[in-house]
Amino acid sequence: MRMHPAKSVVRLKTQFVEIDIEANWRVKVTRGSHALSVSNQGLVVSNGKIKASIDNRNRFQAFSVPEHRALMLGQPEREKGARKQLDSESRRNKEISGETD
Repeated sequence: MRMHPAKSVVRLKTQFVEIDIEANWRVKVTRGSHALSVSNQGLVVSNGKIKASIDNRNRFQAFSVPEHRALMLGQPEREKGARKQLDSESRRNKEISGETD
């Protein structure tokens, strides 16, 4: 459990769930790709594929979340064209410096 007095946030994080409570009583609960966010403005529920919400006027909305790939930590993989350009520049630099493979 962590408290951030400057940000007015209380966070409880376990290996299963993460719960944030802000000073304005906005509450967010997440577990993996599943999330629940509640405030005086409304409610949002998501399972990672579909989001459903109810606003402060009791209007219901649901929509699918676009698919995305998880980003890996570290340097992003370069595009094939950029990789070919780097390879040719590397070969050119080796030729200029007299290096051989």
